[in-house]
Formats: sequence, structure tokens, C-alpha cells
Amino acid sequence: MKFSPRIIVNSLEAFQCRGSGISLFAKTLLASLGSNAHPDILIDTKTDIPCRILQESSLFQVHQAQRKDTRINKIRNAVFSANRFLRKSITLKTVPENDRLFALALKKLGLEPSCDSVPVRGQVQIYGGKHLQRKSHLHYSTTRKLTPLRLRLPITEKDNIVFHNPSPSPIFINGAKNILTIHDFIAITHPELCLSNPSYEYDLASSLINKYDHIHFISDYTANTAYSIFGETLRQKSSIITQPISRHPQHFEISTESCIRQRRELLNNFWGSGAGYIIQVGTLEPKKNHMTALEAFLILRNQHPHLRFLIVGKEGWLCEEVVSRIKDLSSYG
Repeated sequence: MKFSPRIIVNSLEAFQCRGSGISLFAKTLLASLGSNAHPDILIDTKTDIPCRILQESSLFQVHQAQRKDTRINKIRNAVFSANRFLRKSITLKTVPENDRLFALALKKLGLEPSCDSVPVRGQVQIYGGKHLQRKSHLHYSTTRKLTPLRLRLPITEKDNIVFHNPSPSPIFINGAKNILTIHDFIAITHPELCLSNPSYEYDLASSLINKYDHIHFISDYTANTAYSIFGETLRQKSSIITQPISRHPQHFEISTESCIRQRRELLNNFWGSGAGYIIQVGTLEPKKNHMTALEAFLILRNQHPHLRFLIVGKEGWLCEEVVSRIKDLSSYG
């Protein structure tokens, strides 16, 4: 008997408090799969007790990575690194469908069914792994080996599991078809713009590429960089699919005529103010190249004195120089 494939999506980074391109991609992926494929979800949690997995998971404990107990974290990391179980596979636990947070979790995941669709509950499974993110990265740091994940499923179903890893998490699912999405190699090609260890990032990318059944690149540039670093044979098990723009359902509840009228009013207000705007969206960090954008703006400002530059984003790392420059120019008008 042939089963329809079950798609399990790694969402360990999708709901971090500080957003990223990877988290946005994971959310977009879940939203696009939700109406048709009903994907299963992999989450990080702090417990092995099934009825408490959601309660103590990365879906709701979004600030756990921001805590300041650095000394305690160092001790925990040392214990995790020394513990022998890190060398074994991690068995994933299934969240019970009668968990009271299940419906809310589906809503946070963007998998809440619409009024005219079949119920999602029962079609979606949520799997949790205790300290999965921390354990897998510590395991890889000490052994340079990926952490295998195990699912307690019938043998007939294991052959129909597809695991999609949209982030460079050092994990894979035993017996599944493992698919990896690679967004960039900036930690390797431009280490001066990142805080990551380029040696670690190179080893991790190499391990994932060798282990996974298929590699998905989000751009031709990323794919060509991978082929130049890891060899042309990688083409045989890779594909290039650009990242889509996420469509929020609320944006399309308005009728077409009303939507066009609102857009025209917004455009008229924009040009009617007498000031044009340049908008740059992204976290303040060197790889976003805000400094070059600022200098280009100053050149344009000489010809267009009413032009304004709007930056939308939080402060990231190594951003002191650009933040200082922005403050200096804030009095520019």
C-alpha cells in the first residue's frame, strides 16, 4: 500500500524573537504548504513529556535565547558536550492532538483552517525534540557529525517521509528523504561581515550537502558559489527556486476596486508631500551595506533636496559605525 508522503518542516528558527531571512522563509514555506500538503512541524522544546512539549516549546518560549544567565548556560553547555547521549540519535516525541495549545499552535504556524476547508487537526503532527537546537550544534562542534533524529513510525510510513530543513541546523531524519535550503555562504565568502566562525560554517555546509538527498538554493548566485566551493557534481542533486513573496490573506479581503482606490490615494499623498523617499529594510549589520546606501543618498540629496531616507530594521551586530553615522545625519533634515 502506497502512502502519501508526509512533509516535516524544521521550524526551530522560524519563531525566534529576532526575525531573520531564514525565519521568514520558514514561515512562508509553512503558509504555502499549509492549504495543500498539511506539513508536519519540528519544534524545539525543553521537555520530553509529550503533554508539555508545546507549553515549553520554541513556539511560546520565544525569549529563552535572550536570557542573561551566561554562567549557567556555560555550565549546561559543558554538561551537554560531555554527556555520552549526544553521540546517539534523538527520538522525537509527538504532541498529543488533545493538547489544549494545539489549536493555538496551528494558528501561530499559519496552519489554521479556513471556514471552507477541512479541519487541519488530525492531518498535522507536531514533533518536539528536547533542547534539539543546542544539543545538535554542540554535538557538531565537538564531533563534526550531524545529529540523527528518529521517528517512531511504522516501517511502511518511514519510506514516505520528506524532511525539509530551511536552515543550517546540523540534523537529519533517519530513513527520510532529506532536503536542505541554503540561503547564502556569506560566513565563508565574507567572514569580515559576520560573527560566525567561517571554519565551522564551512564544515557544517559540507556535512549537510554530503548527507542530504537534495539541495535547494534560493538564488543563482548562491548556487554558483556552492558549485565553485563544493564541486560541479553538486548540480546533479540541486535546484534553484527563488524565494516567493508571502501573501497575507488580509491584504486580499478588500475588493479590487477598493484596493486600487486606496493605492491611488496613498500614491497621491506620497507625491503630493513634495518629498520622495528611499526605504531600506533590514537589520543594521555590515552585510546589509547601509553605509553605501547612506553615501549614495547624500549624493542624490544634492540634486533632490527634499529626498528622505528611511531605514526600517533593528540594530544587529557590528553596527556601531553605521548607527553613529545615522545619528550624525539625523540633524540633516
